[in-house]
Amino acid sequence: MGQTNFPKLIKANCSACQSVPACYADDQPSKALEKIIGHYRRLIKIFRTYNPTAVVVLHNYDDAYATGEGVFGPADWLKVPMEKCSVPVSLRKDLFADLVTAFGKAQDALAAEPSLGRIVALKTAGTLAMDQWANELHPTPNGFQRLAERKFLPALDAVW
Repeated sequence: MGQTNFPKLIKANCSACQSVPACYADDQPSKALEKIIGHYRRLIKIFRTYNPTAVVVLHNYDDAYATGEGVFGPADWLKVPMEKCSVPVSLRKDLFADLVTAFGKAQDALAAEPSLGRIVALKTAGTLAMDQWANELHPTPNGFQRLAERKFLPALDAVW
């Protein structure tokens, strides 16, 4: 997300917003998701010219916390843009979770397109506990292990 992209999704001033939908800018997040999914579609079509039968596995994010923490110090992925757009603290977790849910639905729709071959869209939201986050977007080693054991390995076992 970051300071470049996140503010495009939400209003410049969300301080008066009392719900997540009220915080979104016009036509968002659907407009941004259409663009992202269009890039996915093009990439998958290119991949299919090389391998028409492989299973494509898409993954989503978990419901991250806007802490302002990065890999090597402060980060500007979630907390900073939310602060700059005055997103109420009470809406921040739900706002990101709503984006993750919308992205997951967009991935599901893409996976249902028969012309793209077999695609599995993993749902990872709600897998990690708060103490399994190393920073705003990345799990701890224990968190990665939990994602692998609970989401990725079962999904891969099911397709092979």
